[in-house]
Amino acid sequence: MQSPMLEARDIAVTYHLRGEEVQAVRSASLSCLPGSVTLLQGPSGGGKSSLFSVLGGLISPTEGQLWLMGKRVDQLSDRQRTAMRRREVALIFQAYNLFPTLTAAENVAYPLRDGRAEDVRERIERALERVGMSHRMHVRPDRLSGGEQQRVAVARALAQEPSILLADEPTGALDAANAENIMTILRNFADERKATVFLISHDPMTERFADQRLVITDGVLANV
Repeated sequence: MQSPMLEARDIAVTYHLRGEEVQAVRSASLSCLPGSVTLLQGPSGGGKSSLFSVLGGLISPTEGQLWLMGKRVDQLSDRQRTAMRRREVALIFQAYNLFPTLTAAENVAYPLRDGRAEDVRERIERALERVGMSHRMHVRPDRLSGGEQQRVAVARALAQEPSILLADEPTGALDAANAENIMTILRNFADERKATVFLISHDPMTERFADQRLVITDGVLANV
């Protein structure tokens, strides 16, 4: 029996805003196996972003446990959590989070800066080619369309060759053809590398690529 690569156990996230307690996530549990694609859906304000931030190691849960690659990480220090995330996890953000002064290739290279030059160059070129952005590799983000920036953000995550890839609306700025292509790439990435892909999306098309579909509403997570 396969062990989960990503597992949340009774995760809760509570914020204190202007003296008021807000429960963004309520006792959420999930399990993602190697080679799987998990889709998270739900209304705005339902808790998707908070759960995504916990799973990506960006914030610690108020309650519950987070396990990555069989290791409990919610009790690690910020420094330890960051180190593990850099080794095992890649994130695709809805806002792309590209460095404006770097070219597309340099943005893809940034998480790989500690690697060997030859290997890094090969991974950059392979990732950009995979998302159809080789011809724009020397262009900075301010000269790229939103869809092109999104594809560079996907390429950056793929180049890291992570065990766990988390994506927030990875097709949001893409036309139908490119959206389908990106989802095919993510599906193949999970299959070929036995990686876990976890994504948030409002696009119904993405449901065809998922092994499990979760919905979170008012902080309550359900398997559909």
